[in-house]
Amino acid sequence: IPRCYKSNDFGKLKRAELHHFSDASQHSYGQCSYLRLIDEHDKVSCSLVMGKSRVTPSKPITIPRLEVTAAVTSVQVYNFLNKELQYENITHTFWTDSKQQSCRLGIKELIQSSLWWKGPEFLSTAEILLPTEGCAIDLEANDPEVKKVTVLTTQVKPECFVDILTRLQYFSSWHKAKRAIAVCLRLKQKLQNRSIKFPKKQ
Repeated sequence: IPRCYKSNDFGKLKRAELHHFSDASQHSYGQCSYLRLIDEHDKVSCSLVMGKSRVTPSKPITIPRLEVTAAVTSVQVYNFLNKELQYENITHTFWTDSKQQSCRLGIKELIQSSLWWKGPEFLSTAEILLPTEGCAIDLEANDPEVKKVTVLTTQVKPECFVDILTRLQYFSSWHKAKRAIAVCLRLKQKLQNRSIKFPKKQ
């Protein structure tokens, strides 16, 4: 397994990027991180840095939730690599795929797999052109991860009191009525104290 991240003819480093890919299926989830280096001549070198995989728990979990779990694994790897790799101003990009496409690789196929060791083809171009196919996600109404939200609106109609006697009858006791009047009087006094009277200009 080649561990050198760049070839011998690689020029002066201009930019360093880390791309973290995560995916999940019903049986497992995982992630892989690729280091993308660009030299002064816009030559690109992309290589696998780290990969992690986990077996899904025995209890039933939906694919969208497993996708989130795989993304969390990518964040954990990001925290680790951000401390270990000594590149200044390195940028991180996180990728996730909602399409359930998986395949098993044998040892021979794994060794010869450019996708696994070098990452997707668009990482090897001078300027990354984001894939446009399959970006839109159509969620079904019966998807267990789609939460149904019900919004209830309430409106309180203010009571209208004809006179002060009717207003006082709103309170359950005379003591509570006196306390409410005292609070109103104190509020009135505070508002009057806050008012500033400016002298008239002559």
